[in-house]
Amino acid sequence: MTGVLFLFLFLSITDTLDHFIFTYNEKDRVNAKSVIKYAEPAFLRICSEFQHTPSKPISIYLVSTHSEFKELVKDGFPDWGAGCAYPARSLIILKSPKLVKKNVIFQTLVAHEISHCVLGDMLKGIWIPRWFDEGIAMYESHEWQFGEGFILSWANFTNSIIPLSQIERVFPQKLSEARLAYVESFSTISFIIQEFGREALLETIKFMKETTSFDLACKKVLGLSKKDFEIEWLKWAKKNHSGFVVLLKDFFPYMIILIIFFLVVFFTLIQRKSKFSSKHPQI
Repeated sequence: MTGVLFLFLFLSITDTLDHFIFTYNEKDRVNAKSVIKYAEPAFLRICSEFQHTPSKPISIYLVSTHSEFKELVKDGFPDWGAGCAYPARSLIILKSPKLVKKNVIFQTLVAHEISHCVLGDMLKGIWIPRWFDEGIAMYESHEWQFGEGFILSWANFTNSIIPLSQIERVFPQKLSEARLAYVESFSTISFIIQEFGREALLETIKFMKETTSFDLACKKVLGLSKKDFEIEWLKWAKKNHSGFVVLLKDFFPYMIILIIFFLVVFFTLIQRKSKFSSKHPQI
């Protein structure tokens, strides 16, 4: 990896800013500028919410070829992934948008990886459950998308929820299972915030820093052991992500808009027909 990294840096352009060091290929300059534009406001917002600013800049590599990306990231990184973060090294590696076939919102992706780096810097050397880390990154990057509630709803219905203990160190490689793991992770953070308040999430992170233990922080702030946390979260998820609730939350607003749209069209046509009839009476 060292040789590949040296060659990548040697053949690339580097822009140094207050909080970031961007490295990219000349042919990706336009994409790099977009990443730079997204990164700074996301960094400032996330640092403000965590009440922590890393002591050194975050390096971001925008990689232009699949081979470079595979050489730079660790073994086992899934092909469907578009980026990754190494918080201990203050490093983010992103695929160029031209390499990503699926519809990836890079503004969201950049914020997601920055969140990993800021949280990792705040909790240096402390083990963070993967689902907790990914859930916070999704929450901070506003990553919940339309329809993802159905993923959790279906998992509830089919009794296929992945136990948190199975995703606390590593996520599944298969895309469908990984997506469920991410949705569950986001859901755990939503559970904390909705049931205990936004401050409880920050307090949990702060106590993790003090006690170097997620278990102790969870018990101190939320009054739940790790096992009890999962039990209570599952109850909350089943209540808030049943098929009917998801349908009501996700589709009801759109149904109302659609009904209003058709009513407007209907009455517009009626008015036009009425005006036409008045101008052209039948004989």
